Amino acid sequence: MAFEYDMAGRGDSSRYEYLYRCMRADIESGEAAPGQRLPSKRVLAKREGVSLVTVEKAYAQLEAEGYVQARERSGYFVALRQPVRVPAADVRTARISRRQEQDDAVPVPSGASAAPVSTAASATGASATGASAAVGEDSARPSAQPPQEFHSGSGLIADFSWPAYNPGVAATLWSKALRDTLAHEGDRELYAPQPSRGSLRLRRAIAAHLASFRGMDVDPGRIVIGAGAQMLYGMVAQLILHATGAGAGTGMPDAHAPALGARLPSSVRLPADASQPSDASLPSDTPVVAVENPGYPRLASIYSAYGFRIRHVPVDAEGIDMDGLDASGASVVHIMPSHQFPTGRVTSVTRRYELLGWLAGGAERYLVEDDYDNEFRLAGRPVPSLASIDVLGRVVYIGTFSKSLGSALRLAYMVLPPVLSRRYDDDLGFYSNTVSVVDQICLSRLLESGDYERHVNRFRTQRRTVRDLFLDALADTPAGGMCHVEEADSGLHFVLAVDAPCGEGRIVRLALRHGVRLAPMSGYVQASSAARPPADRRAARIEDMPLPGYGDSRPRFVMQYDGLTPQAAPQAARALAAAVLEANAARA
Repeated sequence: MAFEYDMAGRGDSSRYEYLYRCMRADIESGEAAPGQRLPSKRVLAKREGVSLVTVEKAYAQLEAEGYVQARERSGYFVALRQPVRVPAADVRTARISRRQEQDDAVPVPSGASAAPVSTAASATGASATGASAAVGEDSARPSAQPPQEFHSGSGLIADFSWPAYNPGVAATLWSKALRDTLAHEGDRELYAPQPSRGSLRLRRAIAAHLASFRGMDVDPGRIVIGAGAQMLYGMVAQLILHATGAGAGTGMPDAHAPALGARLPSSVRLPADASQPSDASLPSDTPVVAVENPGYPRLASIYSAYGFRIRHVPVDAEGIDMDGLDASGASVVHIMPSHQFPTGRVTSVTRRYELLGWLAGGAERYLVEDDYDNEFRLAGRPVPSLASIDVLGRVVYIGTFSKSLGSALRLAYMVLPPVLSRRYDDDLGFYSNTVSVVDQICLSRLLESGDYERHVNRFRTQRRTVRDLFLDALADTPAGGMCHVEEADSGLHFVLAVDAPCGEGRIVRLALRHGVRLAPMSGYVQASSAARPPADRRAARIEDMPLPGYGDSRPRFVMQYDGLTPQAAPQAARALAAAVLEANAARA
């Protein structure tokens, strides 16, 4: 019977882990039907002989991953719909590795509902004085560099529009690791030629890291090291074009596309397809790649440069919209399921299985899983990666160390499914690896020693402390009730929705006047051709269009707090509150 278990069989697992795992298995297998009400927390705690806290933690994790849904004054209900696109047998056999289920160190986001600003309770007791790690181009994806007027004397209190570089613990960690590497590693290791895929030692260390951190059983032979995620995007594009035999391009950027290294300002507002050729100029057999909307603007430019048509598919509360994906005609979809940029949303478990079902609908379909910001969830446990439940061998997994160690190091990796891994040797194996061997060995040492994991845990605690200082200070201002935080636990940015009678533009201007730079959500929205305003005002009025995937018209801002210091957080909150109050003064 569903939701009745023998807790004596939990072995080495904690009570909460075992209860969560058993309940998840009942839901995935269909033993618990969609819409079925779960036992109340008190009833389940009494029946299983565990504490109420144990049940609350299990229910919270199930809710975070989208297995159950909480209804006010009614309890918890099974939310996972029967996966209509994936055979039930595949769902039952695509289990997460036990190694992930036993990993306590890495947290997962809580629910996505908007609420008045408040701090997630986290009395860590850790010092808030540690500096932020260096971050930048690949880590922050949409905002590659600060606006030109940004400099040390800019007078800004805080810049939330891009992930500010703030050298600190990461620089210290890397400097020490580099000195140790040069002092203790032999010349043969440091200066010998490396395979095209990168150092085997580093690939083995990454495989071990993914096994313990993400529950992925990865063959090091399928890992490729690259100098930043953008370079890997280009390699994926070439591999898929070659694997599908598409005649749309040669695998090299077209003359009409912008340079892959082109930098976008943090206030970027790209009208739909602004940097892409029109469909009419492309051959009829040009493959289609679907990207998320709102999303990372540079993705479309990169895929377009390699000869793909681009389709911007809306993101809803559960992830990329499946009807929109089906209608796009895409053979490739590039998504950020663990922490979508810029919405911060986590793709629900139902949508994940629907995506795997979409893959099964075509022999040449691929999914690129961009595991953006996955190490810095601030509450709960890790949500399983799509690659870890991929039974078809069509998911390309891309990860980066840019958030944790800084983008200046240019360290990223991808895990290729078997068919594309074989294709890599045939078509791209002639490339020399693009990352310094010394850097690769240095990172290997950090992963092998456990220093990297300890660094991530410290940095996560520091960033949680800074976030809480900012949100607590904002809640204490008269504008606290007008500001609503969304996805505050899913990574190193959150979304701030503001009650105001004006649009994003006015709030951005007022906030800048008070010393705070904001990034409006509309800056990451690509309008569909059907919804575009007239061409002569397209770029100026895109912010007036409804945001895809949101049920209200509140102005929203992407709050990247990577570089915010504990000292500046309260001051930044008060400055932002002043701008919000000024924007609302028009109501009086």
